Order: sequence, then C-alpha cells, then structure tokens
Amino acid sequence: MSGFADLAEKHFAATAELQAANSRIVTLEAENATLVEAAAADSGKIVDLTAKLEAAQTLVNAKDSEIVTLKADVVTAKGTAAAVIAAQGLSPDALPPLEPRAEVKDKKNLTMTERCLAAAKANGNGGARN
Repeated sequence: MSGFADLAEKHFAATAELQAANSRIVTLEAENATLVEAAAADSGKIVDLTAKLEAAQTLVNAKDSEIVTLKADVVTAKGTAAAVIAAQGLSPDALPPLEPRAEVKDKKNLTMTERCLAAAKANGNGGARN
C-alpha cells in the first residue's frame, strides 16, 4: 500500500506543478500579447519615420542641387562684376570692401559716394553738383 501513497503523493505534486505551469503560461501569454501590440506600434512608427527620413533626404538633395546652382550663379556674377569693373577701367583692388562697415567710418572703408562727398566737402563745395 505504500506504493499507492507514493503514487498519490506524486499525483498531487504533479497537479500542483501543472497548475503552476498553467498559471505561468497565462502570464507569459499576457506578456506576449502586450509585446505583440508594442511591436505593432513600433512597426508603425518605423514606417512613419522611414517616410519622414525619405522626405527629408529628398529635401536635402534638392537643397544640395540648389547650392550647386547658386555656386554657379556666384561664379557667373563674379565674372560679370569683374568684366564691368574692367570695362570702367577700374582695378578691383580700388573698390571698397563689401563686408559691413563699423559705425565709426574709417577713410579706407568709405563707399565711392561717401569718398566723393568727403572730397567735395574738403574742397568747400559742400557736395553740391555743378
């Protein structure tokens, strides 16, 4: 009869282990469902971010193309400006600088108009036209 008691004890132990395993399965299935939902949401975000990245890359490529065009325009404008300056018989070194001037006017940084007005004022003409 002790064999029957051992079998009954094993049966009760197996039943307890089965209940614990079933409980753990329910917990894991719930966690899995949560993770599947999170993965689906993340997948949607990845698709959205990929679309935004592609749009941004297209914009960057367009801006890069625009930069190339603007650089070519600057080179063309510099050539035109040099041609105009040369046609007037001026040296590019004689022109005033293009950078912004400080509030205090240095005689070296005056525009051509300011230089003419200063020269006229120094000659007593007061800047009046003849």
